[in-house]
This record gives sequence, C-alpha cells and structure tokens, in this order.
Amino acid sequence: YLEGVDGYFYCYLHINNDRPGTDDASNLLENAFAPGLAVGTTVKRGDLLAYLGDSGNAEATGAHCHFEIRLPNAKWYNAAACNAKYSLLAAQPAKLRVKVAPEAFTPFADATSFALQQANDFLGALPSWAWLADAKSNLEGGSIGLDAFIEQQLAAPQMTDVTNPIIRLYQAYFGGIPAFAGVDYWEKRVRAGQSLDSASTEMAASTRFKSTFDVTTDRKFVATFFTNLYGYAPSAASIDLRINRMAKGMTRGAVVRYECESTGYRTTSANRTRVVSVYHSMTRQAPTQAWLDYWVAADKAATSGMPALIKAHRTSAAYAARFAT
Repeated sequence: YLEGVDGYFYCYLHINNDRPGTDDASNLLENAFAPGLAVGTTVKRGDLLAYLGDSGNAEATGAHCHFEIRLPNAKWYNAAACNAKYSLLAAQPAKLRVKVAPEAFTPFADATSFALQQANDFLGALPSWAWLADAKSNLEGGSIGLDAFIEQQLAAPQMTDVTNPIIRLYQAYFGGIPAFAGVDYWEKRVRAGQSLDSASTEMAASTRFKSTFDVTTDRKFVATFFTNLYGYAPSAASIDLRINRMAKGMTRGAVVRYECESTGYRTTSANRTRVVSVYHSMTRQAPTQAWLDYWVAADKAATSGMPALIKAHRTSAAYAARFAT
C-alpha cells in the first residue's frame, strides 16, 4: 500500500511469496519487496516496489497484480476503492528508474552529501527533511542529472530574492565584477534579517563607495551607479529622470534599489547575474572578465550554456580540492 501525497492509497496485491522458480509460499521478504524498501520509504514513478506473485487468496490463479486506488481515509484498511480505469489509462508507460551509483557524486560520498553541499552553497542553509529526501530520491533514481539539479537551485527564492538582488546592488555601487567576499557578506546579513532596502542605504553611505567614486552631488551619484550597472555613461535626460525621483522623496539607496529591480535592468543583466552567482557559489571566487564574457554569451545562446558552465566547475580539480580532507 502506497499513500500518495494526494492522500489516496495505491494498492498492489498478490505480490510474490515464493522462492524463485517455486510455488512454495515461503513468504520471505527478500523475495517479495524491492531491495531497500521499508515502511515509510518515499518512492517515485519508475521505482521497483515488489515482485509479481500469487500470494493471499490468489494461490490457484497464477501470478498477477491486483491493483486498486482507494480514497483518502485516516485508516488505509477502511479506505473505499474507486475506479482505477481512468488513472491507468492516463498514466505514462512504465519505465524503470535506474539507481545512480554513489561514485557518480564524486567528490561527494553519495547523493545526500552532494545535495547538502548544494543547499549550503546556493541556498545558504540546511534544507528541510522533505527537500533533502526528495533531492536524494531524484538524484539516485536518475530523475534529474547533477548539473540540472544545481541549475534548478538558481530558481530558488534564496537565490532570486536574496543573492541576485545583492549581486545587482553590489554591481551598482562598486562596479567591475562583484567580488565573492563582498556579496557573501551582504548575503549573510540579509539572510539574518536585514532588508535589501537597508543594505542599499548602507552601501550608498559606505566609506568604500564614497572613496572610490566622486558622488558629492546627486548628479554625480546617478552617473556613477548608472555607469556601473550599464557599462556606459547616462544621457542628461537619464540623469534628470533619476534626480527627479530623489527630488520627490526617494533616498539614494531607494533610487538604486528601484533601478536594480527594474524589469529592464533585470532582463539585460540576467545572464551576467546567473554566471556570477554560479562562480560565487561553486568556486568562492568571481570570474575573470574573459570567462564572464564567455559564459554569459553561452548562457544567452542556448539552454545548454548554463549546464556546461556548472559541469565545468563540478568536474574540475579545483572543485574537488574544496572538499578534500
């Protein structure tokens, strides 16, 4: 009996109770269930559950599967059966999942260790038990590849709502390629509870920002962060537009936040932000300008670009060295 996440029960009856090649009804568990299966195990489509048989009241009928779907109920044995025909007709054809060998996760010992490290590197925290169990099942069963799994983390809220906005802010205030140490510092503060608005205000008032750029006037301030973000000097009209926002009450920090989160800038900088975030997360370093340009172009050109970048890092000697004992 499987209990689905939808509360329904999926029942497979008359599983094997014989030794291979016999009809001895020996009822040995190793001849009935898939290796490693236990009460409470989470399974996915394509997992081997048990072996076909003639147990119970089917000893005289020959091996077959008596399949049922039962409605949600607090007690599975009281659950009422429903017509399984429509679910079976709509189901995808069976395809056995092949368990991925532990060595595939090198330099990690297994799928769990691999998933935990990605959670730490990309999400900045220990994952929930449910997240880890799902990751382990999908990785071991081959439902998702290692590089695709890592790319999947780029869409997590911890990345889209914290890491990416900080990379954009750091770009605005300090220019160049955002440094890992600086971004990491602000990531930890925001994850600890500081707002991005507050972080932007602090960056605008920081000694480093003021000593690096001449921002003594609002016009110079706007020209500085605009050039840092877009790579070219703004027109007089562009500067006036942003100065008008400050004239209407927006602080410097708020103006930069508004710019960084605008649809236009987020769209034009999306590939750059993704590449920088992967370098930071996997190598703890910023990319060189040459590699940044190369991988941004690859990510823009095809969906295979980002997995290629991730694989290049994941299989590198430098990545393995991070986790060498």
